[in-house]
Amino acid sequence: MPYKLKHLIDLVTQPGWSFGFDPVAGYSGLMKNKKAVIIHASGVWHNDVGENFGSDFSTPVLRDWLNFLGIVDQSDIRVQPTVLTPDVEVVKAAAMKHASELASAI
Repeated sequence: MPYKLKHLIDLVTQPGWSFGFDPVAGYSGLMKNKKAVIIHASGVWHNDVGENFGSDFSTPVLRDWLNFLGIVDQSDIRVQPTVLTPDVEVVKAAAMKHASELASAI
């Protein structure tokens, strides 16, 4: 995960602002009724490639973080793979189409 993204997560994840804590109930997200779109980009990794091309580390981390904050309405836009695809413009066009569909559903 890029350090700038980790830094943003650290800045946003503040008690009393984005999450609460109760000694009996535990943690609770305070950012309810919000929507999030996670945009993933990868040169090589994609669901359709083998394990020898690595793993998807970002999706579980970002989904868990958003759930912790109380943001359960989550969508993904994937721009991947860009290196293994003969025509990267096709990958970009598919991502832009998906983004437009998500935007029009708001």
